[in-house]
Amino acid sequence: MLKYKFLCLNILKKRKLCRFSIIMFVIVFIFNLFILGLSNGIRIKYEKIKKDNIDHNYIMIESDKSYEDIINDLKKLDYIEQYYPVFFGENNNVIFSYLDNKLINLIDGNYAINKNDIVVSNNSGKQIGDIIEININNQLYQLKVVGIYNADNQELVINHFIEDIIYISNEFSNEIIESNNIMRVMIKTNDYINVEPLIKNINEIGGYNLTIMNTSNSEILDRYYSFYNIINTLSKFLIVFSSLLIIIVEFVIVYDNRLDIAIMKCIGYSPFKISLLMIYYSLILLTISLVPSTIIISFICFVLNEYISISIDIIVKIFIEFIAIKLIITAILYFIINKINVIKLIK
Repeated sequence: MLKYKFLCLNILKKRKLCRFSIIMFVIVFIFNLFILGLSNGIRIKYEKIKKDNIDHNYIMIESDKSYEDIINDLKKLDYIEQYYPVFFGENNNVIFSYLDNKLINLIDGNYAINKNDIVVSNNSGKQIGDIIEININNQLYQLKVVGIYNADNQELVINHFIEDIIYISNEFSNEIIESNNIMRVMIKTNDYINVEPLIKNINEIGGYNLTIMNTSNSEILDRYYSFYNIINTLSKFLIVFSSLLIIIVEFVIVYDNRLDIAIMKCIGYSPFKISLLMIYYSLILLTISLVPSTIIISFICFVLNEYISISIDIIVKIFIEFIAIKLIITAILYFIINKINVIKLIK
């Protein structure tokens, strides 16, 4: 390595080349960090708004069809992540349903696990251990309250559709389904943006009354979704843009050092070693460019911290892209350096 030592920082002696290369690398860094950070920030904000409005992912359908026919229709449709049958008790107009435990905001007791377990609303006036009698198809069921959920603060606000619904166990739900005593079915879409297409498809089948949540945030959600898609598409073009800028810098470095390259070839340096040296030069300049890039992007993040979110993953992703680009450039430089001839340069 001793015989290459005098070449290690040779690039820093060429101020114009250094200044041009550093500016170009700063542009590449800033654009990548800004676009990817903006994309990440918009995505996080969009997901937060969706989570805050998760009840708008649900549609309640009502029909005179049998439960089997309803499910057969639902199986034909896209965009459905889950559905929950909603049952009707013949005494006291009790309405109850099975629901995934993770969607129930339990504040006391346990979830409905055993067949006759139920979870009731904190507004129901019932206590843990109380018994509720429900008549279904002339069969009387005695259900025991084992848990109480907060109807006023649920992640899944089914109470927007039905007040004080009672949650039953999966075992009891399956038993009642066989009796076809289904009042309604609640459908969860796989994404907020697919609610409208799903409603259209259900209406095309026909025979259903639909109840949906009206959201005051629909315009905001649509705006963030569109913006996120635009930024996402732009980030793909950014890879091409970054590649072109890095390639330009590498070619300028080679062009500016073409006489030195020709001389090095004459004294025994191979094209491969010279191309590695050129890449090494660009890495030095790339490292130097990190300082102004960090200062600029930090200022941008401070000003637009509500919309930009830069994580370690984004920085790692950018470096991986740069390394991949440089590996490709190394192969290209080898053929260019191989053609440089000192005699032709002197002429």
